[in-house]
Amino acid sequence: MLNIKIITPYTLVLQEDVDSVTLPGSSGQLTILTDHTLFISSLKEGVLYFRQKNSNGKEMVSYFKIGKGFVEVEKNIVTILTAAAQKM
Repeated sequence: MLNIKIITPYTLVLQEDVDSVTLPGSSGQLTILTDHTLFISSLKEGVLYFRQKNSNGKEMVSYFKIGKGFVEVEKNIVTILTAAAQKM
């Protein structure tokens, strides 16, 4: 399980436990899974999405449009610092 945080200069937009996160890295698409190694990357503007299971075990996918920024992965915590984020 991963804990993701999407943070803009103004607010904490989201903090959720998820199974995976896919991000628009500046060098290409990045997918982060549980127990990923320590990782830092820049992000380009684009779509971020994450997968999580609901209480019935059904997989759900949520999408956010994000601006440029950075991602840090450490000990199953994915911190996304971005100029802007909006749920799609």
